[in-house]
Amino acid sequence: MTSSVTIVTGASQGVGRLLAIGFAREGFKVVAMARSAEKLASLAAEAGVPSESILALPVDLSQPDSIGAALRSIPAEFDNLEVVVNNAGEGELEPSTCE
Repeated sequence: MTSSVTIVTGASQGVGRLLAIGFAREGFKVVAMARSAEKLASLAAEAGVPSESILALPVDLSQPDSIGAALRSIPAEFDNLEVVVNNAGEGELEPSTCE
């Protein structure tokens, strides 16, 4: 039986990392995308799942060409895509915008 697959962007830290770990623990195969290969490399160990459950794809999502190349590199065993979490982003909030 093929496992369900999720793609999580911004998976190297914060909410994206927690989501990637959570999906992996629930039995999903996870395509984890972020700029930091080093931070992505420890996801499977932190989730306590086999390393083949999480495909770490270092990619700069601000570069459209790199996104296409990354998506084309996803192996066939990750073809049962069910969930996409587009979490990647950068920015700062002014304190007044949080009130």
